[in-house]
Amino acid sequence: MKLIKLAILYQLLSLVLISTSFASSAAVGDNPPSENSLNSQDAQKQNIINIVVDRDLADRFKYLLKDREPAVLAAWPEFAVQIKAILLQNSSNADKLREINYYIDSLIPLFEDERSAQFFANTFSKDVAYSMDRMDAAINEIYLPMGFDAKTYVSLNPDLQRYIDNNPAVIAAAGGADKWAINHYLNSGKNEGRNFKKAEVSALAPVGLPAGFDPKVYIYLNPDLQDYINRYPAEIAAAGGADKWAINHYLSYGQNEGRNFKKMEAANLPAGFDVKAYVSLNPDLDQYIKDHPADIAAAGGADKWAISHYLSHGKNEGRNFKKADGSASAPVAVNGN
Repeated sequence: MKLIKLAILYQLLSLVLISTSFASSAAVGDNPPSENSLNSQDAQKQNIINIVVDRDLADRFKYLLKDREPAVLAAWPEFAVQIKAILLQNSSNADKLREINYYIDSLIPLFEDERSAQFFANTFSKDVAYSMDRMDAAINEIYLPMGFDAKTYVSLNPDLQRYIDNNPAVIAAAGGADKWAINHYLNSGKNEGRNFKKAEVSALAPVGLPAGFDPKVYIYLNPDLQDYINRYPAEIAAAGGADKWAINHYLSYGQNEGRNFKKMEAANLPAGFDVKAYVSLNPDLDQYIKDHPADIAAAGGADKWAISHYLSHGKNEGRNFKKADGSASAPVAVNGN
């Protein structure tokens, strides 16, 4: 009676698996798709999945059963088709594993021994999770550009770090920040042309940097960068320090924005320029100096900051820099020393 009951359960399970397989055959099929129907990368992905399922998981499946439980062993071919179909989906690994575990649990009624069934279900689920991690590493090598590093990608794109910090549940569901970053690049960042690689800068020939570029001067001449460095120390550390972050910022954004990166000499100041008068005649500058002491200190003091502001902005804005009576304060050195 027990054998008859098991046979009926097996037949029902086979019908479910076959019908589901038929529904997904357009995407997966019983055989691996040819490179005529998929591009080269997708064909390689399919091949990796086939290897993982037909070799690694098939061996583990048979090893755990040890030639016992013939009804379960007989269900493997259709079960393997389902695993491949699930692994091809674009969902998260957590969702894929949840779906595979559903099919693992559906095999339990086919076991003659309940204790063996539970041991098999728990162990094989862990085997699948482990194989999925190894499979992901291999597949990422196909799709990711050479030199891609998830942590570098995040550090070079501050909005990603903020998203990670503000959405811990989403990041955890994706398998951690690195896996989320990889998925983000493959699904969005690649098409957006996002930077993913730190600029390699040598002392003799900085790649992509203009002659005379100095990251410290670049930060000094752009106070908003110093403010950002002060506010996001973890991000700066991940980028390799303030200088490397500044270099990457210039290459990714600053050069396109036309930001200043060179020290400007006093010869560029108009005759009679009075730094203290420039600040007092422009109250918004005086307020900025009071509200941002860290920026001012990093610029070398209020006078140097004000001179840099005039040369970078005030001159083009036509700001007043001279008292009406023509009086002037003592000149201030602006050569960066």
